Amino acid sequence: MSQQPAPTADDHAWAAFEAEALPHVDRLFRLALWFERNRHEAEDLVQETMMQALQSFHRFRPGTNCRAWLVTILQHVRSNRRRARQRLPVVDDAEDRIANTMPFVAPVPQGVDRRRRARRPGSDSGPVPGSDRALRRGGADVQGDCRCARDSSGNGDVAAPPWPRVAAIGARSLQAGSRQSARRNLRPPAMECRDVRELADSFLAEELLTETNHEILRHVETCPVCRADLAARRALREGVRRAFQHASELDPRPEFMTQLRTGLEDAAHHGAARRGIKFHGWWALAATVLLAVVLGLAYRGRDWMTATGALARAAVGDHRNCALQFRLAEKPISLAEAAQRYGATYRILETQPPRDVMTTAGPARVLERHACVYGGRRFAHIVFEYRGARVSLLVTAAEGRAQLALPGEALPHVTSAGRIDDMSVVSFHTSRHVVFFAGDVAQADLMKLADAVAEPLYRELAGV
Repeated sequence: MSQQPAPTADDHAWAAFEAEALPHVDRLFRLALWFERNRHEAEDLVQETMMQALQSFHRFRPGTNCRAWLVTILQHVRSNRRRARQRLPVVDDAEDRIANTMPFVAPVPQGVDRRRRARRPGSDSGPVPGSDRALRRGGADVQGDCRCARDSSGNGDVAAPPWPRVAAIGARSLQAGSRQSARRNLRPPAMECRDVRELADSFLAEELLTETNHEILRHVETCPVCRADLAARRALREGVRRAFQHASELDPRPEFMTQLRTGLEDAAHHGAARRGIKFHGWWALAATVLLAVVLGLAYRGRDWMTATGALARAAVGDHRNCALQFRLAEKPISLAEAAQRYGATYRILETQPPRDVMTTAGPARVLERHACVYGGRRFAHIVFEYRGARVSLLVTAAEGRAQLALPGEALPHVTSAGRIDDMSVVSFHTSRHVVFFAGDVAQADLMKLADAVAEPLYRELAGV
């Protein structure tokens, strides 16, 4: 019996990087897309960031915030790329090129000596106007051509001894210093509503100093108008953030995710990571292989629903023959009994989802929870009353061995299968389970129920 080779240091490093960094690629891509406003540029930025992160992963401390570490690398990479672009100015005109490299020298009229001005005939030997700069001689400030500090009959004047003036300047400096120290001791004026409104967004983004935050909090405690304004702004920011996170059109392409993963794994096992790998050109030669990898790793959208069409039809059959009209060969059992017999998954579904669920399309209420068998497949079955109809949530084991979650699937990816046997069906999957929603309601309404239930249920099932 052949023994498998022991994992190498590269294998351990890649496994750690895969577990820590790859789950954040989806959020990292959304941030890059926000910065660049171009999908191709965002992909280049993310792939260069991940390559640099792989090179520097030995400096990462496990247990710290990996996403913040990756975002910092992405910002550095973006700054370096922008500086590189700015170092290459485009000069179209040859005269402009010369003007940018040669210093400008003003022309001098003919007959004018640069070193001295021509004097008018009959003028005395006095100084040229504009040339009488101050000199320090013998402890006095002297102007003009005076040869001695005591001589006031020359072309210049001798200033009075500097001591009274220095004393006056010193007195004024002391007075100014005392005023500044008194001003420092004064407490700044209380913040007004106008100031709070101007700083509200920076306050919510945690960009202000601690002292400024305290001033805003003191004002908000006594001003209900500003308190309501901050609450509305916070709710708006949270809504925008939630919409941004769940916008499917901002997801990275599955082909890009697969190519990125393949390139990173190749760099981790076969040499130092190469900066800025471009996933185009010769990658087209491996299109068939990449397509097979995509289908094997990324069960997303309609492709995944097509591969699991038998499971979807079984879920619809269970809904029809158990929730709408009981015609099962085996009597359902409680989730508590199913948990004792078949595992902890059924115990989770005793409390998840909660009895009352609020969606944007209206409330949903749990009518019944049990475990049942249809077509030889066991389901955890939860029946809702929703939009005037009965809707089923059915959880079953995934086909085959456990599937690894893609980096873009740190949160559940709810997909729609359209209508199967006149029933709307949507679903999402975890590493070991498939979750279906089936019912005779509008597809959009069923998606809203799934969105309201999916995230907490996904997190609970992922730990089983």
